[in-house]
Amino acid sequence: MGPRSRAASRGSALLAFLRTEQAAGMLLLLATISALVWANTLSGYESFWTAHVGTKELRDWVNDDLMALFFFVVGLEIKRELVVGELRDRRTAALPALAAVGGMLAPALLYLAFNAGRPGAPGWGIPMATDIAFVVGTTALLGSRAPQRLRLFLLTLAIVDDVGVILIIALAYSGGTVHPTLIAVVLALLVPAKPVLGRRVLEALENRLHPVASFVVVPVFALANAGVIVSSSSLRSAVHSTVFWGIVAGLVLGKPLGIVGASLLGVRTRLGRLPAGVSRPNLVGGGALAGIGFTVSLFIATLAFTDATLGTDATFGILVGSAVSGIVGTGLLLVQEPRSVRRS
Repeated sequence: MGPRSRAASRGSALLAFLRTEQAAGMLLLLATISALVWANTLSGYESFWTAHVGTKELRDWVNDDLMALFFFVVGLEIKRELVVGELRDRRTAALPALAAVGGMLAPALLYLAFNAGRPGAPGWGIPMATDIAFVVGTTALLGSRAPQRLRLFLLTLAIVDDVGVILIIALAYSGGTVHPTLIAVVLALLVPAKPVLGRRVLEALENRLHPVASFVVVPVFALANAGVIVSSSSLRSAVHSTVFWGIVAGLVLGKPLGIVGASLLGVRTRLGRLPAGVSRPNLVGGGALAGIGFTVSLFIATLAFTDATLGTDATFGILVGSAVSGIVGTGLLLVQEPRSVRRS
């Protein structure tokens, strides 16, 4: 396969990935709304998900075992990006990788500013994650207001973000044992990238499992975990909770500050440069959108907190912080000057 055909193959694979994530973002939003409606207007939400199936609760089967498939697909995506994707070229990957690091450190530090020394301190990893499906889905809806190269920048950033979050789960939240999701990532990274007996195993697995993870696993996970009871007492608990405010601050302020700050530092020190057609205002809007942390943030919250009140406060923080980040990021990109959009 020549260079042009390889480039065309990478391009088609990327487009297929983006189309899947766009549709998955809409389904994830629907699942989240459904969970909230079910928990607040219908009966049996908690009893359904806490029912024992075999050796453990149904929610635990979803969070531990079903999510292992999601993380297996994440591992495949990371492997593909390292071998044939954006992370293969160090110069291309340098700036979004640096931005991802900044976009993880700043939210964690902001969260700890609220929670250091308090019962909520273990949740510092919650606001560090970026949800690819929601971010890609939002930028797709924005059309030309979100330049294509900004989407690729955010996608590369989110992949590096996934690597960082997986390491954090392994080091800080595994509880001394190997979690099924970590085993899944390791297995995915061991999948050969080169053809085996003429068969592209990595691509075949990703093509088959990515839609399953996006359209089945992640929506079911949201349905099982996003259904918090919205009542005067739960809202009162949340607004008085440092966990809630730490997550909201981390997602809404920490993500864009970390991403934009690290990117500008990288440009100034010549470690990288902004993609052609991506302006600094575009970068600010994209950084705000990266504060949509939903799926993996919820997953880390299930690992960080066993206390029901802290877990509920964390879920409220993730929902509010992600919603505000999406609204702010969308607004910032919508008000970009048409001239800068045409140049992209």
